[in-house]
Amino acid sequence: MAVPPIPYAMSPGSNSIYAQAEAVSHKLKPRPAIHQVAQPLEQYNEAKELCRIILDCIQTHKEAWETASFVHGDISDSNILIVGENPHSVGKLITWDQCKYKKYLVLPRPVSHRQ
Repeated sequence: MAVPPIPYAMSPGSNSIYAQAEAVSHKLKPRPAIHQVAQPLEQYNEAKELCRIILDCIQTHKEAWETASFVHGDISDSNILIVGENPHSVGKLITWDQCKYKKYLVLPRPVSHRQ
């Protein structure tokens, strides 16, 4: 099963999809939802589905690190959604606004055993 693509993170002020959305936001009108697109993680049906959902999110996070060198920054049950119906449901890791790029991460220094 293919893992859903990771969101493309862009720096603030760049010509991003967010800037484009702001430009047309005055044209958007609220519309009633026709059907629910995703369910919260706690509404899983069975343990096997829960494991598959978590694995999807782990694979997405791994892909984010390997392809774009950033981590999510706020993984919790409220940032994981279930899309689709069991047994074809997939996990989506959402809310990437707290992501941290590798070059900005403060990694602990290796502990030296010298005295």
